[in-house]
Amino acid sequence: MKVRRFDHITIAVKDLDAAMETFSRCFNLQAKDRRRVEHLGMENVFLPFGDGAIELAAPLKDADAADQVERFLERRGEGMMNLCLTVEDVEQAIAHLQKCGVRVIEHKDADGDKIAMIHPKDMHGVMIEIRRGKRLIRDA
Repeated sequence: MKVRRFDHITIAVKDLDAAMETFSRCFNLQAKDRRRVEHLGMENVFLPFGDGAIELAAPLKDADAADQVERFLERRGEGMMNLCLTVEDVEQAIAHLQKCGVRVIEHKDADGDKIAMIHPKDMHGVMIEIRRGKRLIRDA
């Protein structure tokens, strides 16, 4: 497995609008690509800078939505939820990571691209997201 680059860091927040305002005001970043991601139970937005981005993620309030962000907030409060790295081949990365003995959960992102998450207990408290190529951040 060859890690290519840092892609983004995800920060779990309770109030997406308030967090967008804070990060935009304090770091002069423009929020882009706001979406509801039902299958992950979150609404998110990206604040690109340089070759990476900050992703802010808030839980959906829908009763039937997945609750990953909500569970994170209940357990740890607001803060860094995951670090995303890009690799050449996600399938190869998953196989390599499983051989390393870490728990890998396969998912799809908002665009349907395959991603993998490494359990934080196996990465010294940090959930690592693995994806292929740079994440596309829409302007609108």
